[in-house]
Amino acid sequence: MLPSHKLELEILRNAQWGSDRDHDGWPTTMGDLGNIVRRAMECTDTMLEDAMKRLHEDRQLRLRKLVNKFVEYEDFNAGDEEFFYRGDFWLLIPPQGRPYYEALLAKAADEPKPKPPIGFSAA
Repeated sequence: MLPSHKLELEILRNAQWGSDRDHDGWPTTMGDLGNIVRRAMECTDTMLEDAMKRLHEDRQLRLRKLVNKFVEYEDFNAGDEEFFYRGDFWLLIPPQGRPYYEALLAKAADEPKPKPPIGFSAA
């Protein structure tokens, strides 16, 4: 699986958690999401932000911010720094994003698992 697809899968896994429970989505911060994703793979905040924007542009992920009312990412006029790095933003997998998420899950399941080393460790 390409690293960019693995990153997208990790983002969508977290969005799925909120999508199943609440139609408003899952509130998170860049710091919290980054910490969760980095347990599965290495990535920078820039890589994470770029992946979310890509998913959003392709209509696989809905990005919103609560500012008195929900404001969609494309309607948020205060800039990316304010959207992603100040307070919560919300992730939601829209209906048209579910097939892509399921395809990434299937691709990840088909990946060979790393084999544990045989023998003694030098530790």
